[in-house]
Amino acid sequence: MPKIDTIMTVAKVIFGDTKDLNWGRIVAVFYFTLEAVIRAIKYLSKEGLLKWIKDLVVQVTAFVVRHFSNWIASQGGWSSILENYGTSSTTFVTVLAMSAIVGIYIIYMSRTK
Repeated sequence: MPKIDTIMTVAKVIFGDTKDLNWGRIVAVFYFTLEAVIRAIKYLSKEGLLKWIKDLVVQVTAFVVRHFSNWIASQGGWSSILENYGTSSTTFVTVLAMSAIVGIYIIYMSRTK
């Protein structure tokens, strides 16, 4: 299972050259995070998984907000991602679908404690 520190290191590498910031890099960080969560589901107990996911989401979100909130706002905010990827984009649909699956799983796991 990936350690959160390792995931954050990968996020920093993805954004290493911030002068070429784009939506693709931001989506890549969230997609990579999603893949880490999917792998963690296989290895962690129910209690450990919920805490790990919460810690990971908090750190990745804080990283993106801390470093890129001004850029996101200058691009028109999160809704402008649709303009860049369109509603039929494979990347956008994949990230949206996987986020929904993880969200449903977290809700299910928290209710079955």
